[in-house]
Amino acid sequence: MFFVDTPPVGDYSDPWADDFWTRYAAFRRGSHRVAYFYEKADNSTFRYRAYNMVQTLNDAAGEISAGYFFPADGNKIDMVLNQADTIVLCRMRYEAVVARIVAIAKSRGITVLYDVDDLVFDTDFTHMILGTLAQDFAHPGVWDHWFAYISRIGTALRMCDAAITTNPYLAQRISDFSGKPAFIVPNFMNHQQLEFSQRLYEEKFNRGFQRNDLLHVGYFSGTPTHKRDFDLAVPALADLLARQSQVRVLIVGYMSIPGELERFGNRVEVYPFHDFVNLQRIISLVELNIVPLVDNVFTNCKSELKYFEAAAVGTLTIASPTSTYAAAIQHGVNGWLSSSIEWGAALDEAIASIERGDGMWQTAHDQAVGTYSGRVFKNAIVDATTWRGGARAAPKSQSEVGMPPPNRVADAHPIPDRAMRKEKNASKMSADDPPRLSIDQLSYFAGHVVIRGQVDCAQALRSIVFEVKGRIVCTQPIDAKDTENGVTHFGFTIETGMDAFEFSDPTLVVEFADGTHVRFEAPGTAEILADRGHRLFPEFAERIRAIPQGRMLEIGSRARSGVIRRGLAPPAWGYVGMDIVPGPNVDVVGDAHELSRLLPPSSFDAAMSLSVFEHLMMPWKVVIELNRVLKTGALVFIQTHQTFPLHDEPWDFWRISSDAWPALFNARTGFRIIDSGMAEPLMFVAKRWHPGVNLHESRGCAVSSVIAEKTGETGLAWDVDLRDVLGGQYPG
Repeated sequence: MFFVDTPPVGDYSDPWADDFWTRYAAFRRGSHRVAYFYEKADNSTFRYRAYNMVQTLNDAAGEISAGYFFPADGNKIDMVLNQADTIVLCRMRYEAVVARIVAIAKSRGITVLYDVDDLVFDTDFTHMILGTLAQDFAHPGVWDHWFAYISRIGTALRMCDAAITTNPYLAQRISDFSGKPAFIVPNFMNHQQLEFSQRLYEEKFNRGFQRNDLLHVGYFSGTPTHKRDFDLAVPALADLLARQSQVRVLIVGYMSIPGELERFGNRVEVYPFHDFVNLQRIISLVELNIVPLVDNVFTNCKSELKYFEAAAVGTLTIASPTSTYAAAIQHGVNGWLSSSIEWGAALDEAIASIERGDGMWQTAHDQAVGTYSGRVFKNAIVDATTWRGGARAAPKSQSEVGMPPPNRVADAHPIPDRAMRKEKNASKMSADDPPRLSIDQLSYFAGHVVIRGQVDCAQALRSIVFEVKGRIVCTQPIDAKDTENGVTHFGFTIETGMDAFEFSDPTLVVEFADGTHVRFEAPGTAEILADRGHRLFPEFAERIRAIPQGRMLEIGSRARSGVIRRGLAPPAWGYVGMDIVPGPNVDVVGDAHELSRLLPPSSFDAAMSLSVFEHLMMPWKVVIELNRVLKTGALVFIQTHQTFPLHDEPWDFWRISSDAWPALFNARTGFRIIDSGMAEPLMFVAKRWHPGVNLHESRGCAVSSVIAEKTGETGLAWDVDLRDVLGGQYPG
């Protein structure tokens, strides 16, 4: 046993025990925000796949930030979803919370990734997994539990856009199962683990790796499910104990002494489970760490963490040659590999090397610390968590993810480039894949149309044809220089000779070199609907449908253009349509500035108003009135304009940007904003040009939307009669 005087960390507490607001503040610091979700914090998977990742992202210089959150955070999860740019579900089983997170994310165009570090998503491997984990095949409850557990994880994985995992072998299993691309971010050590490990290693190094006369072999099991793995080495350990009196065996975790080793009495010790920091000190005491693993698909998917955590404190490892351990350990250089029938020989070889003082400790330590840290994998984590289905590609080479070249570890991570190549480089698309059209601009003004965009397609393009009402208006030939890596950029300005009423039903036709073509009706519609301001209304509707019963109020319900939203309310809901003038779909006629006079207090569970707030003389007064007729917890959706032509004059008063909504919906008015956004970008044209109105590059949006929730009663009032201000009827 090594001499180690460095004391344990006596005041240890879990570093991830921060309250929600501390985690949320760190998450919000950057402009690209990554939200990790895990069922409940623990010392194993959560630490490696969520806590360590978040710590690394928050250390990274730049605009990215991250936080970890749990279902127990309750309603505050909505605050996270409102701010998130990327969501990572870490080994979460399908449930209502997971389904809701994914649905909201997809409605907003937020990328959802699934992080899983074990082969626990495909029920085809359930029998193998149960056998490997020494589960009771005769107990029906075991089968029920594991089939449910695995299928729920598989369902959640398939709902996501891509995956993150620990090694190439598991990445291939994920892609085969789900059809999703898989990024590889291996497990690594966090700051606390590295810092304490370095103190332990430096003490051992400075003392010349001084030991007493005993030699300890350690098995750090963690859980009793590793019994079958440990059993591989037990016969060899028994033989070793019988032959070499200086040998001791130390078992750490939730395992009992195997029957074959009981006869050796106190030469075999069992230590209880330790926290991950102080565990490093226990590992540092032993000369040899063993990692026996049953050789099957399940164990080949496991990461090499037991090797690098031991090497970090100067303890050497013998491991089964699974995919990850065979890649990490070079036999006789930084550790040893042993097949299931070679454990006796491997133990003898390792002990002889240690007794000779061959000096492998430093080689293993330097390789582990230089490879398995957040600093090394920062770029790989950033690449994965800023991926947008091809907008940001996975790393091209191992040097870009920080993998060092000296040994076979550098060859262990080829999957990110392979898995993401289709997304990164459209020229690698299958010829059977349909072309993808993206529209950056489609503008009409005074008979002229400006259109710019791109086509992603594996086939060679001949031309882009623009039609209006089935009539060809323009054909743009495609030159070879317009296409790069399978992406063809196009742009042209057309004088159509059409007035605004004639210009409708535009169509783009993509013609291929072989004479075939594909038609795209209403180009640009998908981009419009994807704008944040437009995604909020479907989200509001989804939230309403999740509430079994309630009452809906619509302000401005009159079907002026034939649009009736009464059907948005679920069947068990009541609906009241209100407008200032009578007409179709109007139940209550009155002024929204006087809601509390017209409707009972606290009588509605939701309210909506579209294209009305710009016509309210005092919208802040309407918000106060709305608070009085809504129940606490009620949801509100408002859609109006940020930029729009004057209309319905003289009753066109306001334009509201997404930054202005907090002036109306805030704690003083009794609300909180769940989300807001704008949609339908506009360009400006001056009727009489001069330098002061050169506005064509200025930004504006036709639509501005907000979802808010009533949090309590307001004490505010605005006792102003509109007739006193306007001097007459409102509206006229």
